[in-house]
Amino acid sequence: MRILVADDEPSSAAALKDLLELIGHHVFGPGRDGAEAVSLAAREKPDMAILDIEMPRMSGLEATDRI
Repeated sequence: MRILVADDEPSSAAALKDLLELIGHHVFGPGRDGAEAVSLAAREKPDMAILDIEMPRMSGLEATDRI
């Protein structure tokens, strides 16, 4: 599965990315904020997105609406 990860906490994003890749998924990101998540989703067309809700510039909820 192609999964987009976005979180403004680098250690959380890296840990999630590592776990998802360990079980065989292709992970995009991590995006550092909601705006970057929207951009990555438009470019990479993921099957799923895992977004932090509270991020700078654009919340994960707003990013989800735009994706």
